Amino acid sequence: MGRFFIIISLLTMIGCKQRNQAVIGKHILKDTTLKMLIFGMPDLGKERALNTAAQKYGFRYYWVGGCVISHSLWDSINKENEITQRKIEAKFGVNWYKKFAMQFDTIYHRQQADTYPKEVEAIPKL
Repeated sequence: MGRFFIIISLLTMIGCKQRNQAVIGKHILKDTTLKMLIFGMPDLGKERALNTAAQKYGFRYYWVGGCVISHSLWDSINKENEITQRKIEAKFGVNWYKKFAMQFDTIYHRQQADTYPKEVEAIPKL
């Protein structure tokens, strides 16, 4: 569990400002949603579960790199992660991550159960 938090925290960072803006008429609307950027091999099931749980806490996860990243990107992710985590802690308290992790686990396991092929369950056990 602690390793999961470290990985997520190391993989987090606020996205590029211009990419998070929408123009309506002459007004630029900035996306103010907190962002946790992560790297590694994308897992759409985990990403969906992470973002579903994160939505309750006002942030989203974004994949920003593959399995290998530069040290400077790793440092940037870590710095931005800390800023985002402090903002979430200020709003939800220091134990927010424990609740978040339990919600993520529940959502992820439900998704896995929903996608588990029913034919496998029908195979008789020896």
